[in-house]
Amino acid sequence: MKSIIGKLLRQRYHIVQELGRSSFSTTYLAEDKDLPPTTYCVVKIIQFEHSNANLNPQSEQWESLQKYFVAEAVKLKRLGKHPQIPQLLDYFEENWQFYLVQEFIDGENVEQIVEKGLLSENETIQLLQDVLTILDFVHQQGVIHQDIQPSNLIRRRQDNKMCLIDFSGVKQISLQVNAQSEDSTTQIIGKLGYVPPEQQGGKPNFTSDIYALGKTAIYALSSKSPHRVNLQKLELDNITINLQEDETQHTLTKISPRLTNILNKMVKQNYLERYQSAVEVLTELEREENVVYLPPPFLVSPPHEDFESVPQISRSRFKKRKIILWILLIIPFIAALITFILGIYKNRYRGFAEYTNTNYQITIKYPKSWAIRQLEDPITGEVVMFSSPKENESDIFQERIFITVENLLDDIDNLDEYAEILTDRISSKSGYDINVFPQERIRLSNQIAKEIVYSRKIDGIEIRQAEIFTIDNDQAYIVTYMAERSKYYKFLKTARKTIRSLEIN
Repeated sequence: MKSIIGKLLRQRYHIVQELGRSSFSTTYLAEDKDLPPTTYCVVKIIQFEHSNANLNPQSEQWESLQKYFVAEAVKLKRLGKHPQIPQLLDYFEENWQFYLVQEFIDGENVEQIVEKGLLSENETIQLLQDVLTILDFVHQQGVIHQDIQPSNLIRRRQDNKMCLIDFSGVKQISLQVNAQSEDSTTQIIGKLGYVPPEQQGGKPNFTSDIYALGKTAIYALSSKSPHRVNLQKLELDNITINLQEDETQHTLTKISPRLTNILNKMVKQNYLERYQSAVEVLTELEREENVVYLPPPFLVSPPHEDFESVPQISRSRFKKRKIILWILLIIPFIAALITFILGIYKNRYRGFAEYTNTNYQITIKYPKSWAIRQLEDPITGEVVMFSSPKENESDIFQERIFITVENLLDDIDNLDEYAEILTDRISSKSGYDINVFPQERIRLSNQIAKEIVYSRKIDGIEIRQAEIFTIDNDQAYIVTYMAERSKYYKFLKTARKTIRSLEIN
């Protein structure tokens, strides 16, 4: 395909420079002349050969391609509603070519970022969380990206958020045309090293994107093509990796066994052994370790003392004195430690207020900026609700946390039995897409609880909901966190902080 730099398309889009080229398309940076000066956009031309004699404007194949192109454009328009996916600004057909005009993302892709230096563990986790949140939205639209790789993830300059570009749908158009040619060869969407086995076999699924993202994270940690990295080696020495024989060893970002295990599961060859959804990976990444390691009371052995031989009664006195001395030494240490821990706990809930309900004997801390509403509904068992402030005029659903207390049935003896009943109750409601994590246990202030996460619609709005529940004295205490699907993880940290402060007296 000849370069079109300098040309004006549709009397509007002035082509400035070429950004990239593949067997599927050529991408250009363009200036939109209908908008204020230096307003840039991206023009993508779908690439295919005209060698097929049946391919002409009057053919059935061309008409079929036009319909497919419009359908894919509509899909991209829908996906572009996500703030981290480029918006589709325009699409058109001109001189036997299909054109897509998309928002220009100003930033660096992961490939360019890694060239300057490997990502740290925290930076890699942030990358994973950013992209998994996008993938959750994409998969909810029934779309599989199929080409997640470092060059298709751009860190936007204005807010440092990762953006996902270059969806596979338009590539399918090129494949459909070229497949008609007798000398055509099979082409697989995706880059070598990032494509899982089932996608190579032409049967991609949602876990295929999780596999590719895992491989991208490995690249970000090592700067090496994923098929050269032995990830299992990380569990042994956590510092170096074995490459091909003709290459020397290269330093790899040191990462924890926890992240190693997560990446290992993301890139399993058998898709059934991987995480089955983006939400599962996000939940695993955000799971907190509530373990506190305290130092031993003595960092060195007590000084050795030699005493003259004395009667047994004197030795006994000396022993008592030594014990009293050590107790006196320990008390300030313990007091300082308690003060330190209390200080951390107090600062942890800075900006939070405390709510107490004497009828139900519960206390919980909630953000001061959130509104509080007493419910105490005898029918539903709802006690109180906290809701987040409105972010802007377009914010149509405020995130909320509410507490429900209900009496247990006589035949329920433990938390696992109640979990089954609650899961069945949610599953029985039509239209709920349930994602249950039965092994997830959460520590509340003075109780052990469990969690169920699921999705549903309220007035056409996609909602993600988490039910955290525990039982005490023949009653079930349920704390529910609700948020728009796209904002669920934005407020999850605050919600968990609130939920974990629940105390049942």
